[in-house]
Amino acid sequence: MRAGPRTAWAVSMIAACTASDPPPPDTSGVGGSVVQFVAASGAYRIQPPRARLGQLDDRVSLGSITDILVLDDRIFVADGLDPRIVAFDWSLNPVRASGREGDGPGEFRFPRRLTAAGERRLAVLDPGMARVSYFDSSGEFNDDITITANASDIAHHRSVGLLVSGDVFPSHYLLRIDSTGSVPFGIIPENLQERGGVPRELERVLPRHRNLVTVATDGRIYVLDQQQLALVAYESTGEIAETLLFPHALRERELQEANEAAEALGDRLISIEIASELRPLDDGRLFVRMTSGDTLGYVLDPGTRQATPLLTPVGPDWTWMRRGTIGAVNMRQLVIGDSWEAELHAAEIRFLEAGRF
Repeated sequence: MRAGPRTAWAVSMIAACTASDPPPPDTSGVGGSVVQFVAASGAYRIQPPRARLGQLDDRVSLGSITDILVLDDRIFVADGLDPRIVAFDWSLNPVRASGREGDGPGEFRFPRRLTAAGERRLAVLDPGMARVSYFDSSGEFNDDITITANASDIAHHRSVGLLVSGDVFPSHYLLRIDSTGSVPFGIIPENLQERGGVPRELERVLPRHRNLVTVATDGRIYVLDQQQLALVAYESTGEIAETLLFPHALRERELQEANEAAEALGDRLISIEIASELRPLDDGRLFVRMTSGDTLGYVLDPGTRQATPLLTPVGPDWTWMRRGTIGAVNMRQLVIGDSWEAELHAAEIRFLEAGRF
C-alpha cells in the first residue's frame, strides 16, 4: 500500500475544512439523498505502546488474533488458531480463557467476531460452526444460536436483538434473529442497490456480503456497505435514518488500490476488505478500520459529518500496526494486536490539531 497519497489527502483536507464547514455535495454517482463526511481539523495519533504481551509470553500464548473487543474494564481477544476467547486487563495480564476447540456448547472452530450483548455479556460469531455463542462476564457459557447466513459481522441491540450481516435476504443488509427464526432487517437503500460506484472489474473480487454492522450508544444501527464505501444508519424500527459516504477522494483511492491488488494477485485473490472493523465509541462516534500509509482508520462523527484520521506513532518501528487489529471504546486508549506475530500492545491516544503532526 502506498503511504504518500493518503497522508497528503488527510493533511490537505484538514487544512481546507473546519468543523463549521458544510459537507461538500455528493458527486459519487450513486444518486439519492446522501451526505459526505469531511475531514476534521486534526488527527489522533497512537503513542508508543506502554504494555506488551508477546507471542511466547509465559503468562499466555496466543495462536492468532482474529478480533478484539473492549468491554467495561476488560479486553477480550478471539484466538482463531487456538480457538478460545482470552480476557485481559489494561496491563495485558491474562484474566481468564473461555472455550476450546470442538463442536460442543461453548466450543469453537474459528471464533471470528466479538460484540457486546447486553450488560456484561459477550457474543462470539463462529462462521465455521454457523452459530453465535454467548458468555457472561465471568467467562461462563450461556447459550448459542444457529445462523443461516454466510455471516461476516454481528451486533446486538438492546431492543432489536441479534443482528447478523449475511446473505440470506438479498434486498437487506442484515438478518435479525429471534426465537422464531431469522427475519430481514435493514433494507438496502435504492441508490446503493445498483452498486454504481464499483468498477465492473472489481465485482469479481469485492466480497459481496462482507458488510460490517454495529450499534452506536444512542441505539442507532449502522451498516458499512463495502462496495459503496457508504455508512447507512437505521432506527431500531428498521427505518433508514440517513446515508453517509466517505469523502469522494478516499472512496476513489480505496477502490483503485483494491483494483491494483486484484490485478497483482490475479486468481489467487479471494476477497478484498476495504474496511475491516466498525466499532462504536462511548461518545456516540464510530471507528472504522481502513489502512493505508500511517493512517489506521477514521473516527466518524455522524452528527458533525467529520472523519478524523487515526495515525501510527512517529517512526518506522510501528509499521506493523498497519496490519493490526484494533480494539477501542474511546479515543483515549486502545489495544492493538499484531495479526502476524499474535502480540498485543496497549497504548494511549492523543488528539493533535492540524499542523502539529
